[in-house]
Parts: sequence; structure tokens; C-alpha cells
Amino acid sequence: MQTARRLYVYLLAGIGLGVLVSGISLLLTTVLEAVGIGGGAVLSGEQATRERLTLATAMTAVSLPVWLIHWFLAERSVHPDRAAADVERSSAMRGLYFALVLGGLLIAAFVTLDSLITDAVLALLGEDVAFATHAGDIGLFVTAAAAWGYHLAIRLRDWRRGPIHGAGAWLPRAYLYVATFVGLFVMLFGLAQLLGLVARLALGDGAEPFDSSASWWALPLASALSPVIAGGATWLGHWWYASRLWADPGYRGTIERPARLRFAGFVVVLVVSAASALGFGGEVGRLVLGALLGVTDADPGAGGLLPDLVAAGAAAVLFAGTWWLHAGWLRRAADDPEAAGVVPRVDRLIAYPTALVGLAFGAVGIARLLGLVLDLLLGGGRVLSSGETSERVFAQFVPYAVLGIGTWLWHWSTIRRAEAADPAAEAASTVRRGALLLTLAVSLLAGVASLGVVLYRLFGTLFGLEVPGDVTSQLSLPLGTLAVTVAVAVIHGRLLRADASVRGEDAEPAAVVAAAAAPEVSLRLVGPAGTEPGTLAGVADALRAQLPEGFELRDDRRMS
Repeated sequence: MQTARRLYVYLLAGIGLGVLVSGISLLLTTVLEAVGIGGGAVLSGEQATRERLTLATAMTAVSLPVWLIHWFLAERSVHPDRAAADVERSSAMRGLYFALVLGGLLIAAFVTLDSLITDAVLALLGEDVAFATHAGDIGLFVTAAAAWGYHLAIRLRDWRRGPIHGAGAWLPRAYLYVATFVGLFVMLFGLAQLLGLVARLALGDGAEPFDSSASWWALPLASALSPVIAGGATWLGHWWYASRLWADPGYRGTIERPARLRFAGFVVVLVVSAASALGFGGEVGRLVLGALLGVTDADPGAGGLLPDLVAAGAAAVLFAGTWWLHAGWLRRAADDPEAAGVVPRVDRLIAYPTALVGLAFGAVGIARLLGLVLDLLLGGGRVLSSGETSERVFAQFVPYAVLGIGTWLWHWSTIRRAEAADPAAEAASTVRRGALLLTLAVSLLAGVASLGVVLYRLFGTLFGLEVPGDVTSQLSLPLGTLAVTVAVAVIHGRLLRADASVRGEDAEPAAVVAAAAAPEVSLRLVGPAGTEPGTLAGVADALRAQLPEGFELRDDRRMS
């Protein structure tokens, strides 16, 4: 009953809030245009302004009572005077409401802020933004930010009234760490874009090949600065708030410090930052090898190879530094005594995910290089359907293979040392088992897909199907992928079996099989006519007493 009531109350409150924010933002946009702020009124015309004003007023007038009534019901249920207030504050529906509302409002504010920053930077650089309309962005940003701030204040008030547990706690916590993650990587990729622009300005010739304007860099600069500022503000605000929670000496810190979502957030950052660092590092290798082999595709109008090389290298260092910082923060978080039960060995949370990222890059690189070797050995007509040369493929995938396998070996050595120190604990690790099973599943799926492509092409040839292209070139990549995935699957499958043996999971099934395979001869004890059942039982007992050790005479009638 209470669940259905909560679902109704928070669903209607959420819908009412969404329409209300849209109505107020449209109303504010119309007012700003009318007073000449943000532009757009001249282009839209008086009739369009009246129509928007009418629509905005109607939306606000309809949605405001809906939201107020249902939000009043929701707030009344968590009032301290109510007997079930603590239960209501920890309810899953209230937690989900806060997570979705805070997330949706943050997205709306973020998108509009990004657009406003871009236009502001262009205006500061003297670029013409006369036809840009900012009233809509300003209206939505102000309305969404105000609604977000209000709900954040209500959420903080709920926590001040007492501890929140269960889904009421972890659903808004998921919003916190997702927002932190998104803000961080929006900022980092903006910084990578900004580093590339700086490298082109400092090392290039200062002009675009298809743009004679002296300020060709204005739009790229604005496009890079806006995610840096908006993403940085989002990340910094949520990270600061999360850090305060971790340091809280009261019940909030006690609940937050051992939270699994906290450590999951660190792991996701490690995975994405490692993948980004390897991606940009592979780009550096591709540029260098391409230049050595004479197949570079650096933009000559941007200054040639050096600016691209510096930009990719700086981005790789940026993401590698992000990985290093978060690995250190993760270790410090795991050192907290309250987190001991959640993270028994923090090195697993660092080594296994990063090793998997390295293995993925290395496997892709090796698979493509194996395909290249097969194509060359078997005399294929071309390496790829696009006609890329073998030198380009070599320059592109050798860096990924080297960097990926190097990263995998680096972290796998840490795993092997832990395994040698305590085989039983490592074999029983959920992190290890999950990593091995994930690798096995992905390799099997990739292998099945590659095998399907190979069989399709072979059966098509046998059945006389005319498929354009060279058979060898078309089969080289699937065959290389199949070889790598089979090797990866075999290695990790054997590791899983070895872990099961260490855990002793094979002992019981072996005993059952041995018992089932024991030899057996069926006998019937038949007495003379008129023999009492008790006499037969006595004879059977006498026979049992004469049996050698290890033999057994079963009475199937008694067992049934």
C-alpha cells in the first residue's frame, strides 16, 4: 500500500516539476527578450512573443498546483512529527526521485551553461555573435539551477534529521558519483582539446589551410574552454561535496566511507582514464611509426607532425596522471578501518580493471597484426576494404599492441605476486573471478562472431555465392581475431579451473562420482513358503555381520 502511494506521489511530483521548470524557463525567456537581454525578440516578432507568453503562463498555471500538492504530501510524510518519518526518508521512491530530479536538472543547467560560455568566450575574443540568442539558455539555466539548489537543500535537510539507509541512500549516491565522473571527463577531454589547440598555435604555422581568417582559432578555443569550465565546475562541486561526506565525523561519514558505490566510482575512473591514456599513447606511436614509414597523415596546414605529436602526448600524460591520482586516492580510501570489510585488498581493484583494459588494447592490436600477416603471406589483394596499405595498418596497430600488452603484463605481475603470496585468498576473490569470467565471456563472444564471419564467407564460396572482394583479405582479420580470442579464452579458462581447484570445489563432485561408480550386485533373499518377515530380516542381519570391511548389504524395501 505504501509503495503504491509513494510511486503515485513522487511520479506526479516529478512530472509536475518537469512541466513547471519548462513553463517558468519559457516565461523567463520571453521576459528577457522583451527587455532586450539575450536577443531574439526582433527576429521572433510580437505575435510569436505573445504566443510563447501564453504557452508559458498556461504551463506554469497548470503544473504549479500539481507539483505543490504532491510535493506537500511527500514532505508531510517525512515531517519529524510523523511516526514513520524515518522509514519514508529511507524509502526507495524518495531516493529515486532525488536521483532523477537532481540528475535531470543538472543536465539542463550544464548544457545551457556550456552554450553560454562558448558564446561569452567568442564575444570576449571580438567575434561576431550578434545573431546568437541567449535568452533561452539564460532562462533555462536560472530555472534549472534554482530547482536543483532547492532539492539539494531538501536532501541535506533529510540527512540532518537522521541517518538514511538502503535505496534511499544509495540511489542519490549513484547520482553524486555519476555526476562527478561525467564532470571530470568532460573537463579532461576539453583540456585535451585545448592542449591540441595550444600545440598548433605554438608549433604550427598559425593559419588553417582552408581559412584565411587571422582568428581561425577563436571557435576551437571557445569550444575547448566551455567544457573545461562547465565540466570542471561540475566535477569540483561534486568532488568537494563527496570529500566532505568522507571526512564527516558523524553518522554521515560512517555510512559513506564504506559505501561500495564510492569504490566503484574510483574503479570506473581508473578504467576510462587508462583506456584514454592508451588511446592517446597509441596515437603518438602511430604518428611516429607513420613518419618513419613515410605514411604519416599529419595536417600540413597545422604545422605538420610536431603539433599533433605534442598534443597527443600531452593528452596521454594528462589521462595517465588522472589514473595515477585516482589510484592513490583509492588506496587512501581503502586504508580507512571502516572500509576493511568492503575492500580487503585494494590492489585488486587497481590491478584487475587496468590489466583488462591493457589486454583489450593488446588483443585488438595483435589480432589486426595477425590479420595483416595472414593477408601478406597468403597473397591477399588488399589489407582492408578501404584499401589501406600494410604500412598504415602496421603503424596504427603496433603501438596499441605494445602499449596494451605492456600495461597488461605490468599489472598482471602484481596479480601474480599476490597469488604466490596467498593462493587461497586470491582464488576466492570475487574481483578476480569477475575479471576472469568477463574476459572469458568477451573473448568467446568475439571468437564466435569471427568464426561466424569465416564460415559465412567459406560457405558462400562453396555454394557459389558471388561476394565482391578478395577472399583472403576478407578472411584475414576474422582469422586473426579468432586466433587471439581462442588463446585468451583458453588461458583464462584454465585460470578459472585452477582457482576452483584451489578453492576445493572439485572435491565434492569427485566424491559423488566415485560413489556413483562403485560396483554393485543386486540380490534377492527368498525364504520357504510361510516364512515370517521377521525371520527374513534376521537372516539378512546375520549375513551383514559376515560381510568383509567396506561391503554393504542394503535393504531396498526398508529404504523405500
